[in-house]
Amino acid sequence: MPLYLRPPRAGKTPYYYIRGTYLGVRCEESTGTGRREIAKRLLDKKRDEIERGAVAKPGEPTFAEAAIAYMTSGGERRFLAPLIEHFGTTALSAIDQLAIDNAAGALYPRGDATTRNRQVYTPISAVLKRASIERKVKRPKGWRSKKSVSWLQPEQAFALFAAADARPEFGLFLRLLCYTGMRLSEALNVKVGAVDIGQANAYKRARAERGKIRGGKSQWGGPSRTRGGVPVQRETGF
Repeated sequence: MPLYLRPPRAGKTPYYYIRGTYLGVRCEESTGTGRREIAKRLLDKKRDEIERGAVAKPGEPTFAEAAIAYMTSGGERRFLAPLIEHFGTTALSAIDQLAIDNAAGALYPRGDATTRNRQVYTPISAVLKRASIERKVKRPKGWRSKKSVSWLQPEQAFALFAAADARPEFGLFLRLLCYTGMRLSEALNVKVGAVDIGQANAYKRARAERGKIRGGKSQWGGPSRTRGGVPVQRETGF
């Protein structure tokens, strides 16, 4: 049966559905609209996509299938539902830069670059990588957002430490951040037992690379050392 629009059904769905088979490609998907004029345009678009080979043929992996496989393997589910609805049976091979850019514009017409990157570009890139498709995805301009820097007055910092000391490890963690200038990710990798308040030192295991220990001098200028036969790296500064 050729492609046609199935009208909304009371109590079941308020949307038109595209159903039928065209050039050997079977379709069964929602248009996401209850307005016939819009659904008709989507039907014409679907025919055009099939003619251009953008819709997966039988046996060819689709974006929806790849997304489901990605989620089944433990991938992040957030933001994928709108993408699956948008791409439907689109062949993975057709998910190129233009298709991704168009999806971002269609799904988030008022979204800024960071929103589109987080909710379109990043999840699509993850799904493609899981499907072993190595395709460089160009992010929208401005996706990194602007970084802001703020400062605490000494009395503000001390008040923060005092409040955090209700949980001693948290208070210690904030002091480590404040007095060393570590990045958050770096501080999170430092174990509580590796912090010596009395000597104003913190220790971090040196990274092993190709069977060797990267060491010699730490980022903060302290020498590398060994504790209990385990190479560690000394980081000073607080």
